Amino acid sequence: MSGREERERAVELYFTTSMSTKQVVEHLGYPTRQCLERWLRDDPRYADAVPKPPIPLETRCRAVELCLSGMQQKQVATELGVSAGAVHHWMRLYRAGGMAAPETGTEGCHAAGRNR
Repeated sequence: MSGREERERAVELYFTTSMSTKQVVEHLGYPTRQCLERWLRDDPRYADAVPKPPIPLETRCRAVELCLSGMQQKQVATELGVSAGAVHHWMRLYRAGGMAAPETGTEGCHAAGRNR
């Protein structure tokens, strides 16, 4: 597979699934996460689109739900394949009023009817 084909495959996989950049890289075995993020920003098909957060909202909401169910943040991070710092940050956002994501035009998991 050529470099161009690898790039197109990685970018397409990210935009057609709910995988995070980290998950795409782990699934394909290439490129680095930073390289994939650069490819995503440079892709002409999506240049005018609002960029997705590096980790999908569904994953962030699931992390909050698991923490609220009593699971430790470090365990949640391991289960979801994200950093413990990210889970900590999402919990702080949630406690401050929900997981609103205005840059994506979504209401967030708090507004979806999930209470603290």
